[in-house]
Amino acid sequence: MQQGGGSPSPSPIALNSSQLLRDPSELDLDRVPNRLVHRHEQRALLWQTLQPLLEGSLPCNALLMGRPGTGKTVLARALASDFASEASSRNLKVDTAYVNCLINKGVFDVTYAIARQIFPGSLKRGESRASYVDAVRGVAERADGLILVMDEIDQLALHKTREFNDLLYLVSREFPRTAVLMLTNNRRVELVLHRELDQKTFDTFTWRTIHFPPYNPTQLWDILKPRSALAFLFGVLDERVGRYICSCCAANGLGARGVLTVAKEAGRSAEENGGLTISYTDVDKAVLYQLGDSLASPLRDCDGKCIIILQHLIDKGARSGRELESWWPESREGLYHHLGHLRDNGLIPPRALRTARASGGKGSEGRFEVEHLLFEPIRQGLAEYWEAQGTES
Repeated sequence: MQQGGGSPSPSPIALNSSQLLRDPSELDLDRVPNRLVHRHEQRALLWQTLQPLLEGSLPCNALLMGRPGTGKTVLARALASDFASEASSRNLKVDTAYVNCLINKGVFDVTYAIARQIFPGSLKRGESRASYVDAVRGVAERADGLILVMDEIDQLALHKTREFNDLLYLVSREFPRTAVLMLTNNRRVELVLHRELDQKTFDTFTWRTIHFPPYNPTQLWDILKPRSALAFLFGVLDERVGRYICSCCAANGLGARGVLTVAKEAGRSAEENGGLTISYTDVDKAVLYQLGDSLASPLRDCDGKCIIILQHLIDKGARSGRELESWWPESREGLYHHLGHLRDNGLIPPRALRTARASGGKGSEGRFEVEHLLFEPIRQGLAEYWEAQGTES
């Protein structure tokens, strides 16, 4: 990161430092932009998955997999809305519903959330699950299609696998012409789908996996630039600082979500400090805050062995694959499995887990480290983890 906190020269236009933000809602995570960039391939695959609904056939389901901030949620919600509009133009009725499984953590909660969106104001909490299922089934039977966007699906698939299986069976058997778009950043969900579903569910619930690769800094700037132009007054976010935000977020796996959040928090920091523009120091503070916030949940999701490996990397610094293998008391395969889990949860930057050299094929020459920006947030997170466990790190 840049040192010294130097900021670009202020715009010659006099700005009111108490009003740097013109419309901060432009940077809200739940706002769907008018134009989605760098996700044309994923959009085409999703549309192809839903296309049978326009032809009176049964659609496929989809697992949207990628790290946080890779556009899964915004694309799924935007495409579901666009698809419903296209269906309407053909005199077809396609309903949509969005459920976050981090909030709705069981089949009962999920079916209630779906029913409540389809029948706003007409269903009350406290009724039986069967009444919600009947309500959704009735809509699915009368409509030409139903699209369910289920975010954070790993909360069900990994922690309540039995209920996850029951939900997929319910959807595939009871809700005709329904497509489920499952969103996750955890690769283990795909293993659950392949290995842990009941045979009767596996036979009726079909899906395809659509991967969302991380955005690079240039792509992140293409996302941030038009939204920051509407969010801030002219001259508040210099392009050099904007690109710096994107580079920091790309390097630390924060993605588009991180870019938008960091930009908003950096703007507020500049405003609180009486600045006329966002400085590099404002960005650094916002990135560190975002890293700490984004690490809390993944740390809780790690098992004890992943925590031990992460603590070792923090305590010892960069380690070669061979050094880690010599230190790790269990199997080499287990070590790389745990390192992969840390990478998938954003605790090790994507580039930290190196693939095997062509000559060896075992990955021993890979080099593992925690990005310097991540050191302090992870160290603090681990201290809180050990304190919660009643153990000193």
